[in-house]
Amino acid sequence: MMNTCKLVCMVLALGAMAVSASAEIAVSVYPDSTVIDLNNPMPPYYVDIVADISAADAIVGWGLDLNLATPGVANWSLVAVGSAWSGVASPDGDGLAGLAFPSAVSGDDVLLARVEVFPLGLGVTGIAPGVTLNDLTEGFVKLGGASVPASFTGGSVEVVPEPATLTLLALAGLVVLRRR
Repeated sequence: MMNTCKLVCMVLALGAMAVSASAEIAVSVYPDSTVIDLNNPMPPYYVDIVADISAADAIVGWGLDLNLATPGVANWSLVAVGSAWSGVASPDGDGLAGLAFPSAVSGDDVLLARVEVFPLGLGVTGIAPGVTLNDLTEGFVKLGGASVPASFTGGSVEVVPEPATLTLLALAGLVVLRRR
């Protein structure tokens, strides 16, 4: 009887520890694929950085990086942090940081920030949120200072040429083929 009681207590204790452990915050970009058509009169192209934050892991602050795999294709600039946050200066200068102190924030698809993406050249580049290791101003923080782990899912930005550019490229290709 005593061994059964110990076993039940141990299972309950392990279950309570599993429930109280921090889940991972899932951070992603939306839309996950953006096509910039140079034929359009250059409307703004926005990418939102969103997070799924469980109620148990409600946060009061965050800081991020946003990286482009091929910087020659596109670049970005901060438009605004989400309405649940007060934007704060970040040491790396990109402004991707927010505070909601003292009210913690949780929920699905919580808007962290909106950035505008603009073209620099033709091609495709990855766009990915993340944090720099050992940078104490980046990551996700709960009230009381505990850090919450996060996973990051990026997307892509493709810059496509206007039809006139496609026509010129095709004609140049024909000229090269004809000379052979």
